[in-house]
Amino acid sequence: MRFKLTSDILELILFGLIMVTLGFVFFGDDEPIKVQSEPSIQDFNEYPLQAWQTLDRKGGECVKVRYRVEKNNTRLHMINADGKKVHTQPISLSPHKDGRERIETYVWKLYRTEWTDRIAPGEYLIIVGTDFDKSASRNLTIEIDIM
Repeated sequence: MRFKLTSDILELILFGLIMVTLGFVFFGDDEPIKVQSEPSIQDFNEYPLQAWQTLDRKGGECVKVRYRVEKNNTRLHMINADGKKVHTQPISLSPHKDGRERIETYVWKLYRTEWTDRIAPGEYLIIVGTDFDKSASRNLTIEIDIM
């Protein structure tokens, strides 16, 4: 009788574990994780503009943009899918006077701040332009999908 009781308990435990496993498979969280790794510097040397979605120091959503400063008064311009400018980097930068290469990483915060409104999910164009030349056809550009 004791052997029968043990096998019944073992059968119930196995059945319970199978049900829990199936529950995780069918009812698990389907939302994709928004973690993007930082692109490699080798890719940057081929095209000196990279953008990836990540979290900032406070845990807020942001897009980090790495770019090479090649012209005077360089700044980033962010354009939405409708062609409307949604953000501009608040400061402009120029190449180093001594000829050193200047590579900058800008943190574009997607939540409301002093410099930007809340950025909705969608497709955006990032342009490395100048104060006077914001054209996408004459400057480095990259498209990014914000989730």
